[in-house]
Formats: sequence, C-alpha cells, structure tokens
Amino acid sequence: MNQNQKTIGKFLFTGDWPEEILPTIEALSQEFQWLVPLWCHVVTVTWRPDIDAAMDCELEADYRRFRLRVGADFFDDSPDHRRQCFIHELLHGFILPLESYATDSVERLLPDDDDNRLKDVILEEIRERNEQVTEDLAFCLNQWLANHKTTP
Repeated sequence: MNQNQKTIGKFLFTGDWPEEILPTIEALSQEFQWLVPLWCHVVTVTWRPDIDAAMDCELEADYRRFRLRVGADFFDDSPDHRRQCFIHELLHGFILPLESYATDSVERLLPDDDDNRLKDVILEEIRERNEQVTEDLAFCLNQWLANHKTTP
C-alpha cells in the first residue's frame, strides 16, 4: 500500500492506495485536470474499497474543495467505463452547487415534519435530475473525446 500524499495539478491523493491501482487514477487525473471547476482549489482523492459505488464525490464549496472517493467496483469496469465514471464525478463539481442551492432552498421553505411528502418528493426529484444530467453530459463528453482522440 502506498501511504504517501501525492499531488497532480489540483488532485491530492491521500490515504492508503494499492500499488497496482494508483497509476490508473493518476493517469485519469492527469488527463482531466482541465475538467476541474475553476472554483475548486483542491480535489482530494481517496481509496475507499468499502463504498457501495465505483466512485462518489462530496462538495465543500465554502472551502473550495471537492472530494472523490474511489471504490473497489471502479476496477470491475472496462477502461472506457472507468473514464466515463471519472468524468461523471468531475462534472458533479459544476452541477452540485446548483443542486445544493435547490436542496437548501427546499429545506428552508418547507417545514421539517414527519409527514411532508411534498418535501421528500422534491428533494428526490432534484437528486435524480442531478444524476441524469451529469450522466448524460459525461456520456456525451466521453464519446466526443473518444472520437476525436484529444482533450480540449
């Protein structure tokens, strides 16, 4: 296991990484530095084999940080799907601030009681639309890059 911190552009790799896995994530980070939102100063990347996803992310916009967690399922997919997954998570950096605003607004405007179905439906719809838009953009971008064999 590699326990050292390493930086590639805005990407900061922390924690324990299996030696055979880290180069794949480093290569994707190098390739997609241009896709990190301008507001973001640091993208912390950690190896989390216990998560129930290939990757996930967390926004810390107030602190200008974005966290990516890489799960063991990430390496069950083809290289093309891993690339699209990486793009998907980075695109959340552009979309999550809008989702956070919408979610925070619903939380402030609708009462927080046990029987607020409207609130629950709205929050779930916001989450679902965020994922759908992000996945559609990731798919289109990955296809375009694959067809043009270049990065912007």
